Amino acid sequence: MFFSKGKVVVDLVDEHLRAVKNCYDTYVVAMEAFLDGCQREQLADYNHQLNQLETEADLIRHKIIKKMLDGGLLVDSRKSLMRIIEGADTVADKSEGIVNMVYQEHFEVLSMMIDPIERMNLITKQQLDLLVDAIEKIIYKYDPDQLFETIRTIETLESDVDAIQSSLLDQLFQSDIELSVKLHYKQLFNDISSISDLIEDISDSIEIIMLTRKV
Repeated sequence: MFFSKGKVVVDLVDEHLRAVKNCYDTYVVAMEAFLDGCQREQLADYNHQLNQLETEADLIRHKIIKKMLDGGLLVDSRKSLMRIIEGADTVADKSEGIVNMVYQEHFEVLSMMIDPIERMNLITKQQLDLLVDAIEKIIYKYDPDQLFETIRTIETLESDVDAIQSSLLDQLFQSDIELSVKLHYKQLFNDISSISDLIEDISDSIEIIMLTRKV
């Protein structure tokens, strides 16, 4: 176990990862409902759920920080783990923020964005599942070869999301929609794809930990 001196912290990390995954999974369901043209009241319910789930993840993050301050982990281990935890927490933040944005700003569904957003979310969910698996492996069952393969897959999936986003933006700016509206939707599409970028960044932190262990 990489963080063998901090079992309580490790257990909290597991709890935090489950909370982040729960938040993102709820985000995916909420966005599917939004793209399907759900009633505003239903979107409001999802927005409220995500607010609660994001708060739950944040509370667990604070517990982790407190336990770290109490000791039990080496300084380098604390720094490495906090980079991962802060990144994962931001996944929950962004998920909640996107649904809040489409709800608060009364976004309307454009036909061009339905399939691309669904595909981006599906691929990003695959990335998150792989990331959680990688974090668990580096904590419990360290296998460098498997971890490097997982990280490479996360990077490949991130490139797939970037390609979908780029194509979607091309369609958007070739349309007859007013420029101000185009820029509004551009922000939404960028926010959605940024979760994929963030997951790749977290996987880079895992790779750094692996390289440090070889020194």
